[in-house]
Amino acid sequence: MVGTTSLVKADLAGNLEGSIAMIDTARTSLFVAMTMMTPGPNNILCASMGARHGYRRALPLIMGISVGFFLLMLLCAMVSAVIAAVVPRIIAPMRIAGAIYVTWLALEIYRSRASVQTETETAKPHGFLRGLTLQFMNPKAILYGLTVFTVFLAPIQGRSFKLVLASLVLALAAFTATSLWSIGGQSVRQWASSPCRARALAILFVAALAYTALDLSGLLSLLSR
Repeated sequence: MVGTTSLVKADLAGNLEGSIAMIDTARTSLFVAMTMMTPGPNNILCASMGARHGYRRALPLIMGISVGFFLLMLLCAMVSAVIAAVVPRIIAPMRIAGAIYVTWLALEIYRSRASVQTETETAKPHGFLRGLTLQFMNPKAILYGLTVFTVFLAPIQGRSFKLVLASLVLALAAFTATSLWSIGGQSVRQWASSPCRARALAILFVAALAYTALDLSGLLSLLSR
């Protein structure tokens, strides 16, 4: 019995190592790093919060984004095959909903385009729930999760623990990226202490979010044809 158990354990260990070995770690890491650090709703919003309120007060938003991203990645990991079949039917309304939500965030930033110092004292930064909600309004995040788990991490499909671990790693990557963008925003806080510069910075963030909203809605693709 002991010998049989040992053989079974050795076989399972060999299969697990084989599955992990099939993952192109370098290619997957590069894909995750490049996509996480590019401008998007999460990063732009965190940069804006860092510039207006500082990194510490932007942390609840960043934590909300990270938790929401983890839940979304876990959902994509567990039911990637089902979601992949359903996505073509729901992608259009999701694009519209995501574009509307990002546009609303841009308008909020534009309405609060006062000087950084004044805004820090009077306005409240975006919180945990807003960061969490944003993840489920972003069709690109869902497509990102599907891509990661169906293309790059396909060898670990069906292994619940590995899928949870992978989702956690992706959430940590999202936390790192949004933190860096927020710290980057905070670094220009002193420079944007005057109303004129603060207004220019707010307009820059609004323009970036507006571009993101157009991209989410699919209008940019139509215009480029």
